[in-house]
Amino acid sequence: MVPIFYKVGDLLMEAIHDRVRQGDQEIDMAVWLGRTALELIGQGGLGYSFGHLVEDEKNEYAVALRKFPHAIGSVAALRRFLPYLPTIRFAGIGRRLLEWIPHDGVRSLIEISDILWDRSLAIYTEKKHALEQGDVAVAKQIGEGKDIMSILLKANMDASDGDKLDEDELIGQMKSVLCNGTLILAAVDTTSSALSTILWRLSENPEVQQRLREEVISAGVDEGLEYDSLMGLPYLEAVCRETLRLARRDIVLPLSKPITGVDGKAVHEILVPKDTTVVVGLLNCNREKSLWGEDAHEWKPERWLSPLPPTLMQAKIPGIYSNLMTFLGGGRACMFVTYPFQ
Repeated sequence: MVPIFYKVGDLLMEAIHDRVRQGDQEIDMAVWLGRTALELIGQGGLGYSFGHLVEDEKNEYAVALRKFPHAIGSVAALRRFLPYLPTIRFAGIGRRLLEWIPHDGVRSLIEISDILWDRSLAIYTEKKHALEQGDVAVAKQIGEGKDIMSILLKANMDASDGDKLDEDELIGQMKSVLCNGTLILAAVDTTSSALSTILWRLSENPEVQQRLREEVISAGVDEGLEYDSLMGLPYLEAVCRETLRLARRDIVLPLSKPITGVDGKAVHEILVPKDTTVVVGLLNCNREKSLWGEDAHEWKPERWLSPLPPTLMQAKIPGIYSNLMTFLGGGRACMFVTYPFQ
């Protein structure tokens, strides 16, 4: 997907250049990086362009996707009943029941669902037609057949009759992948937030910015580095790791050492009864001085260019990326952990 990501990056650069050429002005990079992250998902995930890096015209599909997290959050009290609606199959009564609920959030979700279904159907039909025509037609599409959905559709077409998904199931999968948090919540917001934080850190540390700029330029990134070459830039990797260490997103905190209770006794483990809701802080794990050293609260990319402290290596942090809990671990780990780095 690296070529797709380069293409989207070029679109962002051109959009920023256009505004700079118009004269002095403030540019909200958080907004533009949010647009960029969504476009990366569109082209890399669906082989679809939202087009809002080229012009400011709003895309109905993009608006619906961005509204979804807020809409689903507004019906939190009703969400426990939603899994039972698909079991009501008499003459579409499940949909009718939703339409009867006098709640703005529910009505918004119905509208969003309709938009996503219609656009997902259009994308599915176009991709299926291109795949049936052959490689030449596929190469002319956005993503050139290398996007996730094109790969899945081709695999489904090649599957045996017993393993194939029908059309409604495939379109439903497209909606699910986008909206259940797999991409929109877990990739768009996290990617744009991480990139915004990196730009902020670089603006606050010009010497780091200059060193990073020299490494990237000397590597010939303007010609488009291959994935392995891009991943082989040590200082770029250090900047990314250090930013993710301090800029937490998800939450998990293993009990790595005993704590003293109010009775003075050392607590080695915490009993968590079944169905207990647990909210823990990631900040301590990524910034604990006993693990990272006295400079744990400082942003220092150079720490990743030397051996990490033995205390950190011995702690056996259960995260899936660089001794960090930013992307969690185990069954709750972020499945798109490498997506922001491409």
